[in-house]
Amino acid sequence: MHATMSTLEGLPDEMDEGLRDVKEHVLPLLQQQDGFKGFIALGNHQSGELIGITFWESEQAMRASEELGDRTRSDTSSGVPAHDKGGKSGMTAVATEGKLYS
Repeated sequence: MHATMSTLEGLPDEMDEGLRDVKEHVLPLLQQQDGFKGFIALGNHQSGELIGITFWESEQAMRASEELGDRTRSDTSSGVPAHDKGGKSGMTAVATEGKLYS
């Protein structure tokens, strides 16, 4: 399994709106991608930082999703005052019995 991590920094009081936008708009797009295995969004209400981690079946599926990732980070940061810190790909994750290890 492979993972991509994206980070956005916004206003702390806009965190709930940012998380809602991810759930309503970004997640459905990800779920349509071949090889998509899961998504975790972590929001820090004190700093305004939002971290999204997507999980992919293979490196090929992860690489194929990179354009979508660039677009969704841009769309998310344009909907909520935020600074896009970009994404990192190429991380490898190992899942065993429903638990994720990296």
